[in-house]
Amino acid sequence: MKIFYITPRFPYPIDKGDKLRAFHQIRLLSKYHDVILFSLNEEDVNQKDLLYLETFCTKVYLKKLGKLDIIKNLTNSIFDKLPFQVSYFFSEKIKNEIQKSVDKENPDLIFCQLIRTSEYGKDFRQLKILDYVDALSKGLERRVKVDNLFLKPILKVEYNRVKRYEIEIAKNFDQQLIISQQDKTSLQNENLIVIPNGVDLDYFNWEKFKNVNKEFDILFTGNLSYLPNVKAIKFLIEEILPLVKKVIPNVKVALVGASPAKEFLKYRNENIIITGWVEDIREYYAKSKVFVAPMQIGSGMQNKILEAMAMKLPAVTSELVRKGLNAQEHKHLAVAESAVDYSKKIIELLSNSEKNNSLAEKGFSLVNESYSWEKIGNLLNESICKLVENAKKS
Repeated sequence: MKIFYITPRFPYPIDKGDKLRAFHQIRLLSKYHDVILFSLNEEDVNQKDLLYLETFCTKVYLKKLGKLDIIKNLTNSIFDKLPFQVSYFFSEKIKNEIQKSVDKENPDLIFCQLIRTSEYGKDFRQLKILDYVDALSKGLERRVKVDNLFLKPILKVEYNRVKRYEIEIAKNFDQQLIISQQDKTSLQNENLIVIPNGVDLDYFNWEKFKNVNKEFDILFTGNLSYLPNVKAIKFLIEEILPLVKKVIPNVKVALVGASPAKEFLKYRNENIIITGWVEDIREYYAKSKVFVAPMQIGSGMQNKILEAMAMKLPAVTSELVRKGLNAQEHKHLAVAESAVDYSKKIIELLSNSEKNNSLAEKGFSLVNESYSWEKIGNLLNESICKLVENAKKS
């Protein structure tokens, strides 16, 4: 089967959650099908990265989004009432190029990642799949409650547009995917198929790092300019950490990930390191004692938790994250909401090696049994094959 896969960003290197999902879906689907990638990108794509993606794709089409195009697209959204993040990535010119590419390749299936690309794929005669990834409207709803007063009116408009669009656009696709049961419930669409994210257990192999010395007490990873991560880090450093320090004065923290927000520079000291992008994040999981992700807003699934669990690192996180993983509190991870609650559970895991090891082992068992990318890839392929088979029968 030929699959024409459309992404709003070039899916490599993996420095964002949507890129991670797209990369592994493409990698795994290429084992069974011919995958043709059409990728939008705002920055020039590194030739080495392009060559690597081409090892999984029979063809890669790239289209750069210029700043003037983006401004024009957003201006148009004022009148067409599309969600801003759909308009941001949409132009008639690119749609025509995609049409030409589809005519040339004649694929059996069109696969759109995120509603950001749905306008490009919705009108094709081929079978069409939309991967929502997560419930963007739910994430926006949470942001409206906590963001600053200047942004709230804009976010409210975007929330209403996205909420409406998520429902309406489904009518144009033969199948829709979502990352978690929690997000499926938020969209109130029973026809959604839950395809979670996974973790590469061959890459995140804890045994390769089991003799590494533990340098950090607390670890947080992720894109350090992404708003949900920014708010989580501020909560961790400004509210949770002072309480932990009352018991463990020299507690050491590592904040690891791309594009650190400038406001984090004030946090740097001998006990708090901020790395920026790192080539091998596994080293930091291995060097740390407890993973802490106090996420308060956002939607979908936290890949960072899966990676931590795969590296046998016990995790303390929020109920929001636990629901996205379908994990059990106290068994697979520790759950907290208030700064006091987080501090108590962090201190317990840092002070009690038996509790630390037990949570780490059970968390590892969860990802090993349910969240390997190979199992997720098989689930995705089965859903696609079933769609095609049903289409042939009808």
